[in-house]
Amino acid sequence: MIDPTSRTEAAVLLRRLASGRITNDDFDARYPRRSPDLGVVAIGELAWTLYRDLRTYRLVGVNALSSADRRLVARCVLFLHSGLPYCWPPFRKKSFLSRLRGLFSARRNTTENALQATIDFEIWPFASAADITRAAHVPNVLTAV
Repeated sequence: MIDPTSRTEAAVLLRRLASGRITNDDFDARYPRRSPDLGVVAIGELAWTLYRDLRTYRLVGVNALSSADRRLVARCVLFLHSGLPYCWPPFRKKSFLSRLRGLFSARRNTTENALQATIDFEIWPFASAADITRAAHVPNVLTAV
């Protein structure tokens, strides 16, 4: 189910987190993690890996995101505004995020490895590169951030 309200809210919060306009704690407190939209939930789980929750801070200066993380955030925001359904298979949160963040663990079982092999982390959360291209060329009026 696509939930436009939680997608817009998630996109705004993700942009604000990545640009350092809100703290990690502000993001955690306001992100719509209980959304019925699987894309919003999955992107929220990814966003949690962008920072540490042991203290309150902004993603600026030494805490700023890497260029690879900024590209991933931009792709997630584009997805949230695309109106496309989230099409990836269910996953175990820990193994999915470990793979997504480049921390692949050899301890996973073969079923889990087969599932992870189906996910293209260069296009995630989109289903295809063509979807990214189409979404990037569709005008979208973003909520003021």
